[in-house]
Amino acid sequence: GMLGLLSGHPLDTAKTRLQAMPRFSGSSTWRVVGETARLEGVLALYRGMSFPLWSACLVNAIVFSVQGAAERALSDALGADRARFNGFLAGCVAGLAQSPLVTAADLVKCQRQVQFAAKTASRTLPGPVAVLRRRVRHLGVLQGSMQGQ
Repeated sequence: GMLGLLSGHPLDTAKTRLQAMPRFSGSSTWRVVGETARLEGVLALYRGMSFPLWSACLVNAIVFSVQGAAERALSDALGADRARFNGFLAGCVAGLAQSPLVTAADLVKCQRQVQFAAKTASRTLPGPVAVLRRRVRHLGVLQGSMQGQ
């Protein structure tokens, strides 16, 4: 849950920066963590975390409600004696239903993780909503919020 996100996010930020930022090419994870903390401050390692935190409760609500509704519908259509199969199909439907939100949240998280702002800089970086809004404005709804899906 939230504790896992808090403890793992700095390493996820380092992984994202290793993959997306040429200046870290060939670097170790610990070098990325250290350089990010030194140049941008420790809080930079947590940049991009707000959107996954915010969307986690919504994702859980979607998954549990869709899975429950799908299991009931499948039980009526295919019979209650096929509980495992119905559960499997309901899980597939729930995964499909949550996919757009998870994809958009992860895309915004990654965009925020590669933003750079030196500790001494006075400029503020765009937040998660501004990042998503800008992407949708420039790329359209599908590519702006679902790129990579």
